[in-house]
Amino acid sequence: MAAISEEALADLEAMGFPVAASRLALLKARGDVSEAANLLLSDPDALAHATDGEGDAASDVVSLTDSDGQADDSELEPPRKQARATIEAGPLQRRLTVMGFQSEAAGQALRSSGGDLERAVAKLLEDSAGQRSNATSRSQGTKEARGKCTAKVCNTVAGADDAEAEAISKCQRLGRKAGGTGRGGRGRRRGLKEVEFAMQAESSLASSGASAASSSSSAAPPSQPSTDEQSNGRTKLTTELMASTLVFGPAAFGPLQRSKASAHVKVDGKDARKLHSKVPHILKASVPGVTEMRGERGLKTVTQMLSDCLMQGLFMHGPPSSPVNGQIIPAVRHIFREMAELPPKDPRRVNRLSALTEACQDCQQVQAREILRIYGEMTTQNETFESQLKYSLVQQKEAALNRFITQKHKKCDLDHTRVQPWQQRPHLFSAYVDIIGEDFGLDGVVAARSDRFLPMALKEVGRVQKQQFMETLRKEMSVKEWLQTLLADINNQSSSADRLINRDCIFKWVQANMSSEAAHRVFYDEERASEFEDHDPKEPMAENRYQPFLSCKVLVEMLVSSEMLKSKA
Repeated sequence: MAAISEEALADLEAMGFPVAASRLALLKARGDVSEAANLLLSDPDALAHATDGEGDAASDVVSLTDSDGQADDSELEPPRKQARATIEAGPLQRRLTVMGFQSEAAGQALRSSGGDLERAVAKLLEDSAGQRSNATSRSQGTKEARGKCTAKVCNTVAGADDAEAEAISKCQRLGRKAGGTGRGGRGRRRGLKEVEFAMQAESSLASSGASAASSSSSAAPPSQPSTDEQSNGRTKLTTELMASTLVFGPAAFGPLQRSKASAHVKVDGKDARKLHSKVPHILKASVPGVTEMRGERGLKTVTQMLSDCLMQGLFMHGPPSSPVNGQIIPAVRHIFREMAELPPKDPRRVNRLSALTEACQDCQQVQAREILRIYGEMTTQNETFESQLKYSLVQQKEAALNRFITQKHKKCDLDHTRVQPWQQRPHLFSAYVDIIGEDFGLDGVVAARSDRFLPMALKEVGRVQKQQFMETLRKEMSVKEWLQTLLADINNQSSSADRLINRDCIFKWVQANMSSEAAHRVFYDEERASEFEDHDPKEPMAENRYQPFLSCKVLVEMLVSSEMLKSKA
């Protein structure tokens, strides 16, 4: 039997594959790294049980090499019991602890089994099963323990020798006999997805000789991996590398599922009139020079326009009862009610009110879009986790659409004295939103369809192949940018941060849609500190220890599980 190259083993380990499983795969693949990687991805269960088959290459002990790189004939095929006898109890106990067993119990099991790892694992499993059977919540407890046991064994194959691989294989078989493939099975499949991402990132680097591009839409040349990233012949699984192996999935598109504006607004009647009288004072306290700003081509002050909007909506979109004003009026009331509660110089209040006053100096289509955008940002945390994720992509989608408009309609930013209104950006934007807004997941579809220049803007746009057009915009979107935006939002340590994602729903969503074990990975763990090496901040502040703090690896797990992202074909 030919010796396995340590270099080949190191390559598979750098991709994220467990050491013991990599050895078995290399044996079956006769030392071919690519074939071994394919085996690890496509048939992990067969490798887990390889030691059961008669004549199977995996039943042989893996060849070792000495310090000079030559095969050591004395260690080629020693009996398993002899190999186990040479292993000290200390390392074995630590490895059992890593598997998830209590340290004291692991020590007792090793002593009672005479240092036999396989018998120690079997005994620990039997003891665990006995304790679960005496629990009051027997059914639920047993189900969770089975999943945890299988997932722990799957996660701790890394670093195991051949004797451990045999014991782990038996542990997996015992887990299946006890209860089949429950959450643990789903956990293994998710783990394989992560490994696949890692392998694709490594493959991309090997084939190009440079790090992967920051995103599918980036025009900049790819940057080279740093010296630290290339240390020991391995590449860190950074946000950039993970993003290079992913594309947006089907759940990232489609209609935005959002509650109506009136559902979040409690300002009505007498309270609305009181708020109406306060609008000028709220604006003056936060927006310098607002009293000098005018809109509607100089006919009205901005303060008067926003006061009127709070009661009547936007007059060019019809009466207060029109579909658009049915959204605009409660949205404006909600914005001013919330801003009135903040200090005048609070950055959130200043930024949002400044955006409103600037929009008032443009056409009413821009005003409607800006009002609904600000309202959406303020209320998105009331929606489901999936809806929050999809809404966090709206800004990227709109930016991609605006770039397309700039390229196709060269005169779109000229003023009304030089081009017709329907040739200007706001109304062209409405036309495209009317065509693809619901399918692509854009906001403000109702407002776009109430644009008074929509029919003429649609003629200006001409015939559009919807699927081809949306694919063009998809390519303009950046997975890397989105991952960085979500990590910056969720891991923000400020208590007054203006967030897109409600942190309170993250743990619950993962627990309900992935597994209990995965749910606990949404919190920071020092044992996983390497996952946060390219993050800023790299760990939460003391007061935020019990709030979700995601690594890019865990975030990608979640986004792939929700089908917001998927692996590149």
